[in-house]
Amino acid sequence: MENSGIGSCEKQVVAVGDVFECSWGYDQTNVDFYQITRKTEKTVWARRISAKRSPSGWLQNFVVPTRNDFLEKRHEFDDRHLEIKRRLNYGPYGAYFAVNRFSSAVKWNGDALHETLYH
Repeated sequence: MENSGIGSCEKQVVAVGDVFECSWGYDQTNVDFYQITRKTEKTVWARRISAKRSPSGWLQNFVVPTRNDFLEKRHEFDDRHLEIKRRLNYGPYGAYFAVNRFSSAVKWNGDALHETLYH
């Protein structure tokens, strides 16, 4: 029986340049992308990258990352451009890291993601 990786905790290969996705939200679904900038066996450093959005319906978009287009600081208190250092973990959906206390990023599989907007 072949194992697809889903449901197992196989170690997925992670390399510098890989993109991770973070989908989060309550009344809407937000999608953020992170690109790995450095890594060791147990740690990754990542920066947020921009995304291309294409309308998919009323207040809905398909979203794909724009590799190497790192977010820039927009104002004094904006920290979205900073590199984050996180422990690399492996779970049922492959490699992931905690972005913050309420969301994690998993390795992006190359498919467009769906985002909803607040009305």
